[in-house]
Amino acid sequence: MLNFNDYQSKREVSLQRAAQLKSEIQDYLSMLADIETGFIQGERTAANQKIIRQYFGASEEEWHSFSWQMKNRITKPEILAEFLNLSDLDMQRLKLASSKVRWAVSPYYLSLIDFENFRRSPIFMQSIPSLMEIKDEDGKE
Repeated sequence: MLNFNDYQSKREVSLQRAAQLKSEIQDYLSMLADIETGFIQGERTAANQKIIRQYFGASEEEWHSFSWQMKNRITKPEILAEFLNLSDLDMQRLKLASSKVRWAVSPYYLSLIDFENFRRSPIFMQSIPSLMEIKDEDGKE
């Protein structure tokens, strides 16, 4: 059985170890406010889905239909601009890139993009073509 002194020394060791571990992850903790969690993404995605469904006049049932998603893919910069605040320069670049490469994003996938900070969104960067893609000479002979 532990006496009070044993308990106190084990507690002190635990607190010291906790402080050490916290100091080792300080860089992570300082960036924590900028790291999105699933909870934040989930709320934003639900709000985005509502906006997109209203635009297309889609029901909840249609939204969950694979065929509806494929039929309503966004393939034009003008439609994308209905959801993202694209600048005139963004539109020019996207139109130029669109003339060289085919692209499409499903309404669901679009809903995963942070509409307010889309330029930093990994999904935006994966889904929407950029000028760098049409200027890439790698692989050409």
